[in-house]
Amino acid sequence: MQRSSVTFQPEGKRVDATIGQTLFDAAGKLGVDIQSLCGGRGVCGKCRVIVRSGMNSLSHTSDAEKRLLSESDVRTNFRLACQAVVKGREAIIVEVPQQSRVGQQRLLLKGLERPVQLMPSVRRLSAGLKKPSLLDVESDASRLLRALIEKSGLELRIDYEALKKIPHALREGDWDVTAITWMDRELISIWPGKRSRNLYGMAVDVGTTKIAAYLLNLDTGEISATVSMMNPQIPYGEDVISRISYIMKEEKNLGKMNRIVISGVNELIDEACKKAGIDPKDIYDMIVVGNTAMHHIFLGVSPKYVSLSPYPAAVQSSVDA
Repeated sequence: MQRSSVTFQPEGKRVDATIGQTLFDAAGKLGVDIQSLCGGRGVCGKCRVIVRSGMNSLSHTSDAEKRLLSESDVRTNFRLACQAVVKGREAIIVEVPQQSRVGQQRLLLKGLERPVQLMPSVRRLSAGLKKPSLLDVESDASRLLRALIEKSGLELRIDYEALKKIPHALREGDWDVTAITWMDRELISIWPGKRSRNLYGMAVDVGTTKIAAYLLNLDTGEISATVSMMNPQIPYGEDVISRISYIMKEEKNLGKMNRIVISGVNELIDEACKKAGIDPKDIYDMIVVGNTAMHHIFLGVSPKYVSLSPYPAAVQSSVDA
């Protein structure tokens, strides 16, 4: 398979692009920040780049480019990244100007806060357990659940990851433990001894344009950190219809869009924890919201039929995971 070296400036990132690949797709593989509002359909004209060398290795100016670029732009080697196709093997150097970068858009994070009653879904339960003996060989899990029922009256199920911690936590705490519960129905973590460290939660708004995340102290209700980024799905279309169209092109594109947004959310979680000086392991709850298309893509559920009459959603309720 023939390839051509493409370098994006000012980052200096290089990729061996396949013959027939657009500069936009090559940039996407490297994570180079190029804005596109139409998902690479040659309609918006936002993905303007400057070809510094290797123009002969690219396709001729397309009809879309002739429509969207001025004569001066063409003379100074401006191209639309979504229209410029790699055709030859000569090395190509491309400059991405500031006005073509997604990161140039501004984000609004703060708004009016309304006072609400603090009722976190996550809470602590401390319990002391009777040690096992040769006459009492009840399992660790059953012993713990029974102690928690006696302490709180709650009948809990145990999350799989929490289950793996139970044997060590019981013995390290000399059979005194702190259980972390969710919605008074599930044990989601356990710590040896009495644990008083604050519990945290994340609230994430996956918008079409931006993702905003808020790290909250579940003990006080205070916002500990606020972080945001442009939605990393933007290069595949800024509006939801463009993104759904992209997903409909190939079955694998849904998984690609899903991984992109989850990776973005994980980056924000790490950034928020660093700002607040906490361990990500202290986050016990997270809520993610978005419009119907963003909701479906985040869950890995196809939004295809949301764009087709009569426009039914796959699901119209929240999903616990």
